[in-house]
Amino acid sequence: MAAQETARRRPSQRSHHHPQPRSRGRPVCAVNAKATGRGSYSWNRPTQGGCRVSGTLIVVDGPTAVGKTTACALLAAGLRRLELEVVMAGEPSASPIGDVLRHEPMGRHDGQILACLSAGDRYRQLNHVVTPALERGAVVVYDSYLPSAFALHELAGAAPDFLRTLNRDALVPDLTVALLADSSICQARAAVRGDQPHPAAAFIAQHAVYDAVLYELYESGWTLRSQPADGTPEEVAAALLQAVMQLL
Repeated sequence: MAAQETARRRPSQRSHHHPQPRSRGRPVCAVNAKATGRGSYSWNRPTQGGCRVSGTLIVVDGPTAVGKTTACALLAAGLRRLELEVVMAGEPSASPIGDVLRHEPMGRHDGQILACLSAGDRYRQLNHVVTPALERGAVVVYDSYLPSAFALHELAGAAPDFLRTLNRDALVPDLTVALLADSSICQARAAVRGDQPHPAAAFIAQHAVYDAVLYELYESGWTLRSQPADGTPEEVAAALLQAVMQLL
């Protein structure tokens, strides 16, 4: 594998390094504790009766206000034009738990509460939406998954070990595309869409933690690809579609 033959680097926009997709049937290895300093973790692949399911789980992730939701909608539309069955999911969901996550004010030290609510919302979608879709061979496009959740919850005070244990039964996507843009771009986009104002330092901190989380997941065996998100939504979606079609 090309990524094994060269020095490992974090999948960031600065390096423009794109880890090559791993074999879909390859087992997930434990996180390299020395590389990350966050402990050793393992992850689950989607299976049915002990066999790999026929569907494909695609995650579009990234820091706050990078453009994930728009990219997911355009990607799903592109896949449907190719006559593929596409199921969309994302976090937070439209469930009552998701409503709490969207509207309940959380303080800086509510990381554990936030993480538990988020995990419940996530497992509900995985069990009732994602897994059935994968079992029938659909492509699932998932808006915001573990990388962004881990970064936000760590910043809210949750310990990495707690987060990994809470999500140990979460599925590993076939491909996770991390949309990346400068923190100042994300801050400006958040202001345009009417988000609660946050200082520039908050966006910078989130990007730093997010980059560390990506590196950890890459080291643990996740198939990750970074995609610059400073272009138009259509340009970003076209790059996403190309990456997904290489996998399919």
